[in-house]
Amino acid sequence: MSTFDDVNDSNAGSKSGFDPGDLGVVGPQVLGLKSIFEKSSVGLAICALDGGLVFANPSFLAMFSLSSIESVNLLYLIERYSPESKARLSVCFRGAGTGAGTGTGPGTGAGTGTGPGAGAGTGAGPGAGCEAVEASFVVAGDADCDERWVEISSFPIRDDEGAVQYVGILSKNITAQRIVEGLIRQTQKLETISTMASGLAHEFNNILSGIVGYTSLLAARFAPDSSEHKMAITVLEAVERAVTTTGLLMTIGRQTIPVMKQLNIEELLATTLDIMRPTAPQLSIELIVEDDVKPIYGDRPLIEQAVVNLVTNAANSMPRGGKIQIAVNNLTLLDDGSKPLPHMPGGEYVVIAVSDKGNGVLPEHLARFFDPYFLSQHYPGYGPLGMAVVQGISKIHRGYVLVNSAVGHGTTVSLYFPVGEPFSAKRTISSEIQALAPAVIDSKSILIVDDDSLVRNVLIEILKGMGHKTLHADDVEAALELVVDQGKKVDLMLVDVFMPGRSGLDLVDELRNHQIDTPVILVTGLSVEDVETKAKKLKATSVLSKPFGIVELEQALSKALA
Repeated sequence: MSTFDDVNDSNAGSKSGFDPGDLGVVGPQVLGLKSIFEKSSVGLAICALDGGLVFANPSFLAMFSLSSIESVNLLYLIERYSPESKARLSVCFRGAGTGAGTGTGPGTGAGTGTGPGAGAGTGAGPGAGCEAVEASFVVAGDADCDERWVEISSFPIRDDEGAVQYVGILSKNITAQRIVEGLIRQTQKLETISTMASGLAHEFNNILSGIVGYTSLLAARFAPDSSEHKMAITVLEAVERAVTTTGLLMTIGRQTIPVMKQLNIEELLATTLDIMRPTAPQLSIELIVEDDVKPIYGDRPLIEQAVVNLVTNAANSMPRGGKIQIAVNNLTLLDDGSKPLPHMPGGEYVVIAVSDKGNGVLPEHLARFFDPYFLSQHYPGYGPLGMAVVQGISKIHRGYVLVNSAVGHGTTVSLYFPVGEPFSAKRTISSEIQALAPAVIDSKSILIVDDDSLVRNVLIEILKGMGHKTLHADDVEAALELVVDQGKKVDLMLVDVFMPGRSGLDLVDELRNHQIDTPVILVTGLSVEDVETKAKKLKATSVLSKPFGIVELEQALSKALA
């Protein structure tokens, strides 16, 4: 480490040694500045005009993993990490010897006057072109410190005549700031992706509802052993695959309906890995589970899917084989600033960390780690939706995901699941499309409220086939006109939740305000937690998720009318 006491020409191989007197600092002031500089958490350095370091405080040395300033040129040092930052910083050093000046003083500019740069003219003057410059870049990690973001700013140090003698450097470790900024950007992007995915899922579910409904009606008209019935069933099986894809979109959009149960994580992982190991015999998958790992409340298929995605990505990052480690442990986080992510609440968590020794991910790509299709474009083997789905599953469980990756050393993805009571208990999106003939029950009058004509028409056909009478409206206002203004009496309403303008929940509120207690089944392709929570607070209101088959609809009607 270099101090005010021992800096000389040989410290940096620079052209001139540094003297505190060059800054107008004398006597006791030297000791005061020395104490401030050496104790400051901000990196402080002084460079000769050729870039050679002539002074650096301990914080500066630590930021750049330097043991001393011996033979260190700042410009060459920064070029190792960021040529662009070096080019920007060079402006300050190039300007240190040139500027607008004239006369016979320092500089050789063409002009008139007798003082140092006193006349009007142009040419090489006493460093008037040296301006403050800022740059930020990533400094590679070492054995003692992880990779970090550093921000530097430069400023000229002038003598009494205005000539630049040195260039001052301030450096700050802005890693925490960059993490927070990245989290904010990632959150904004995920919200955009979530909105788009949710909208697509809603539209797809409306389409699938029509296909399921009409195909179920067709299947019911043919003998079970006929070729026509078999073709209808084949269509329904294809729809099941489409429902799975829609489910992935809803997971990305955090709109899927989880079935929350207490889960034994060790048993879940052991079972999942037993299924996966035969598909990748070239890999060694090690499961390390801490003693007494606490159970969590979660949707088993969703957590299994997250683990499968992580293990698949880890395997594909090591095409020649290797070792994947899955470590599980309890973790208690305090609200003291030592949390893995700044916005995580304190509390108890179960952590599932999946690690590989693959090629790793570039630092500049980590901010887009969860973007759909991004990783698959840059890293062969990563699925286009894999990490987006993992992020969505984590959010559904009120959990968090942390990614650590180093090029050439591998990647660790850690899932943090909170320990606590279940926060919801919901049924899954139906993956069993029924193709049975509808059973006729007592004829009822049913109002269908849906803005999608395909869904309305298929519901009319199914309900008529069950022997019911139907009315229909394409929005909340039309429904209120029928029931409130015209006084139409109905036994039950099938109401879409998300419609242009006012929602199905708004319709139920209006009906209850008019003392109309007709049973309502809210139908939605996006059965978010809020819908179910609000439905429970409304009298005679239940929820049915799209797409649904005839039997599911019949069961919902029977329950609502009971």
